[in-house]
Amino acid sequence: MALQLPTGYTIRPAVREDAEALLAIVHANSLERDGSTESTLQDMYDEWDDPDLEMARDTCTVITPDGRLVGYVALWGRGREALPFADLCVPNAEPATEAAVAPVLLDWAERRAWEMSPAAAPDARIAVRVFSDSRETRYIEVLKSCGFAPIRHSFRMDIKFEGQPDPGKCPNGLTIRPAEAEDMVPVFDTWRDAWRDHFGYIERPYDMAFESWQHEWEKDFKPGLWLLGIDGDTVAGMCLNLSAYGGDDSIGYVMLLAVRRAFRRRGLAEALLRRSFAALHTAGKQSVVLHVDGSSLTGATRLYERAGMHVVKTYTLCEKELRPGIDPSTHELAPVTTASEAQ
Repeated sequence: MALQLPTGYTIRPAVREDAEALLAIVHANSLERDGSTESTLQDMYDEWDDPDLEMARDTCTVITPDGRLVGYVALWGRGREALPFADLCVPNAEPATEAAVAPVLLDWAERRAWEMSPAAAPDARIAVRVFSDSRETRYIEVLKSCGFAPIRHSFRMDIKFEGQPDPGKCPNGLTIRPAEAEDMVPVFDTWRDAWRDHFGYIERPYDMAFESWQHEWEKDFKPGLWLLGIDGDTVAGMCLNLSAYGGDDSIGYVMLLAVRRAFRRRGLAEALLRRSFAALHTAGKQSVVLHVDGSSLTGATRLYERAGMHVVKTYTLCEKELRPGIDPSTHELAPVTTASEAQ
């Protein structure tokens, strides 16, 4: 049975006209916590345009009797129905509203996850995950009261430039070049191969995953800032960078750094990262930001520390199991082969 809202409150799917009201809550939460903001209106529209989200089916908002939006959740589960993510937003400055609204939205997300679950394997474990800024202890307590348990942490890491960054050296036998329009498919295949070693990864049908990737490519591709590591005709790795973060053009963002399994342990990831720092500095960026799993299976956090980055924010990943079973997601590294063994 669905939880009850206060009298006069209603729920409905999100619509595009909600974007400004929702962004106001996101910004208020961020300003209270950090004194700055990290999201833009365009970010919200881009998210809602993602083919993995059907707004009428996968989102829910809470509306007060006077028509004010005071809560939002989206459940991202297309192709990963065994382990969907809930993106939850409630006004942190209103503890009573947060305490009343968050459980209702989480309950909605659980019921939506159950609706999706027949698409998962019949013996698959079903669980819902949600992230929170680790400093929001009251919010995390609300999650715990709803049956969610902290299981892992991730970081935001930053580096501020003091002069021209060292572009580093490319490993012997490899080259680094900017991505071009015709690289969309090989870059996708490289990401798909590399990301299998990311905690929580679930292999989705190729066509479905490619549709999502095409959306990302069309909105984010930055000539000169998307760098590829090349071995002959093979894309061995990549570092995909954006020219702004949270609407701030002085900050570059490392959206994705990945190296194929067969080309790891040769220094390619560090070479791509350092070359990216140099490119972003040349483009006028004063600093660079990225997000990383705090217990990265491939040791990414150590790489970023070697490159001069440091942790400035920690996030807590919480999970609620809905059905026990076989977990289809990545929890440990697969055996590594060399490039010659993989060919």
